[in-house]
Amino acid sequence: MADKVRLEHLCESIAKAERLILVGSDEMIAASLRFQGDFVVMGKTVLKDSMYPGNRFTPKSSDLVLIFSMTGRIFELSYGLLASLQSEEPEIYMCGHYNFLESEQFFLPIPEAVDEVVENMILDYYLTRITYHYAARYGHDC
Repeated sequence: MADKVRLEHLCESIAKAERLILVGSDEMIAASLRFQGDFVVMGKTVLKDSMYPGNRFTPKSSDLVLIFSMTGRIFELSYGLLASLQSEEPEIYMCGHYNFLESEQFFLPIPEAVDEVVENMILDYYLTRITYHYAARYGHDC
């Protein structure tokens, strides 16, 4: 599926969601700080959830979860994370090298074997495209 179609579907899902939940590696989540602020300005509740047991909460079915992990180590370091996130059946998107979800429709790929700077540029590209597309279609008076 083309990136444009995925991004349009993601923006539509964000608009319908009660809250936007961000989960992932600290480095990737740190890169999303401007993204979080932009969505708060556009009236969307954005929460950063912890990947660590004991500090995480269970998203509701009305939430949209964005998982950021280049390698998927968060699933190795935090046993049961994906099952915990999926328990109430929210819509979930994944961004990174590997897709740990069942559907390609909900995966934003970042190619493996590129250097870390390029990976971060691709992540920033996705976050910027999502923000601009959402603002143009759903942002109202932002």
